Amino acid sequence: MVDLYLIGLALSILGALAASVSLFSTVLTARTAGMSLADAPMLAWSSLVGAAALLLTLPVMLGTIIFAAVDHHYERLAFGGNEGIMTWLGWAFTQPQTFIYVVVALGVLADMTPVMARAKQPLRGAVVIGLGLVTTALVGTVSQTSHSLNWSGSLTDKAKSFVPYALYNLLPLLGLVIVLATALLAVMSGKPKIIAPYFPTALGVGLIMAAVLGNAVQRIDQAGLAGTVFDEAALTYLTYGSVLVAWGALAFWGPRIWGKMLSDVAVVGLGVLGFIATVLASLPYYIAGFANQPADIASDFDYSGPQSLWNLLSTGGHALMALCVLAAVATVIRARMSGVNATEDPWDARTLEWSVDGGAR
Repeated sequence: MVDLYLIGLALSILGALAASVSLFSTVLTARTAGMSLADAPMLAWSSLVGAAALLLTLPVMLGTIIFAAVDHHYERLAFGGNEGIMTWLGWAFTQPQTFIYVVVALGVLADMTPVMARAKQPLRGAVVIGLGLVTTALVGTVSQTSHSLNWSGSLTDKAKSFVPYALYNLLPLLGLVIVLATALLAVMSGKPKIIAPYFPTALGVGLIMAAVLGNAVQRIDQAGLAGTVFDEAALTYLTYGSVLVAWGALAFWGPRIWGKMLSDVAVVGLGVLGFIATVLASLPYYIAGFANQPADIASDFDYSGPQSLWNLLSTGGHALMALCVLAAVATVIRARMSGVNATEDPWDARTLEWSVDGGAR
């Protein structure tokens, strides 16, 4: 079964690489006539830098899988057998590498904010810089490990520990802060008119911020969070936050694709429920992490605190999120079958995708 898992994972990576090549080449070569790369939408920019980062990191992961698969199938000496596989592959499924997987979510927010604010983004260049800084997490593939901050010893020792810690963990955080700050600037410079898709998008990016901040705290040795469920909580924040952003993006651009509007009540309501579900699934494990609940262990552990309550709340959050996803699918199907027809520019965006002929109408 482990061999099949590794083969399936390798095939998934090949598919992701093919998709990344398609995205990268499309943004570079298939822009509309007269549009320079500097004028491309932020969603296109985030897709470009995200695809480039994946093209640099996924081959490293694929090579590691090949080595681990060969070793597991034969002698199981070099990579530690079943238990050792995640030691070598774990960097690809945890922070900060996972930040690369969701950088497109920031592009969605960056594109949607000026539409909601009824104003142009005054600092487009800063947004591009922010998106680029988030993808600096790709340098983690060089060492395939996390870099923590040990704030002990002499000043020189602290500096030696801080530099790689900042490079691997704080630069992506800085990029996210820049994207959020420029979004706030656009809102302040315009006359905002809240649109339904912005609710799940903004909430989702807020959850992603919680994951990035959590990662920065987790990598401080003095916090004592290594090997606890804190890392799982950060990954949940990141994953479910990106799901909420995807829901907002679907509600925003969906009318252009199929010509039907999603219900504003459903878009906002499911966004809020998804936010609550994510907090329920993640926050208890942030707390349990500080109480030293170990990761990857389902029983035979003990610590002071209501461990059963934290586990129950987290399980309930995951269940609620699953219901939200099913409800979102049902909402889309209902809109496709009997929804209200969308106008040419339902958000009064006046941007390229709404001004050219095409789409479902």
